[in-house]
Amino acid sequence: MPAHPAGRLGRQGAMKNPGRLLAGPAPAALSLAALTIAIAVVTAACSFLPGATADPRTELQREVAAHAARWELAAIDSYSFTITRGCFCPPESSGPFRVTVESGAVTAVTYDGQPVAGNAVAGFPLTIDAVFVALLALGPEAALRGTWDEARGFPTDVSVDPIPNAADDEFTIRIEAFEPAG
Repeated sequence: MPAHPAGRLGRQGAMKNPGRLLAGPAPAALSLAALTIAIAVVTAACSFLPGATADPRTELQREVAAHAARWELAAIDSYSFTITRGCFCPPESSGPFRVTVESGAVTAVTYDGQPVAGNAVAGFPLTIDAVFVALLALGPEAALRGTWDEARGFPTDVSVDPIPNAADDEFTIRIEAFEPAG
């Protein structure tokens, strides 16, 4: 399917039935493609400065941006997947959630086969684009380890420590049972 002219990310939180899952539309966000390109340009430019050394965070941003670009090229706008968040939070707000996305918009979220209330998934990345936005927006001090779907680029298992040496801020995101529609 062709990518949406406004960029896929702008639709990350859009829903066909917003009253069912969330109280309102998600805030507008940068385009995944624009964010990926900006990170690539800035990190490439910095590597040419005299005395520049490899920055592990810059390398991490490049790695995530490369996977995000692969996902963007796959142009899959309708799919379903299971996402689980590992965090210091109640089990009912960490999943596993089964998410259905149609034309870039979340149309259903279930937990154990039952529809999920919006407050249980508030702030949760419910599309693959939203997962990439969260990863690309991490601060320079963040640490990330991940594995990726080789064919489509999306993360299959990532561990994030937004602020090393801070207590209880670490989280993981696992994406399983990905199925493109059609």
